[in-house]
Amino acid sequence: QACRPLIARDGLSAVLIEPAVKFLAERGHTVQLGHELRSFVSTDGKVTALNFGGEDVIQFGAGDVVVMAVPPRAASSLLPGLKTPTEFRAIVNAHFRFEPPPGSAPILGVIGGVVEWLFAFPNRLSVTISNGDRLVDMPREELAQA
Repeated sequence: QACRPLIARDGLSAVLIEPAVKFLAERGHTVQLGHELRSFVSTDGKVTALNFGGEDVIQFGAGDVVVMAVPPRAASSLLPGLKTPTEFRAIVNAHFRFEPPPGSAPILGVIGGVVEWLFAFPNRLSVTISNGDRLVDMPREELAQA
């Protein structure tokens, strides 16, 4: 009972992205995807605008707040001097169209196997392999067999 993992059975979009977009839309805001932030405009150490390139600049009001959620490489380019990780390891996920056996645990840890985690979803099994650098260039069929 000390650890009860939560699993997004219908994917992370359904539990994180879609509710956030709906929340913003209900308050009159829009979300633009595929719209790369080029830089922050700041005055006196405070962000005053977002520059998306060219004349596409969004100005902020006094009560506005910026939350930056980007990968390390993007964060360091947007905020020069910010310390970010410089080494990375691949995570390999594989999904199999396979009905899990009745009563399967939703998540199962694996010791001594190629995979570390096995997830049971309706009509599929998924695996996660941490530190999968050794596997990323393996042909898909060979990886699936492993």
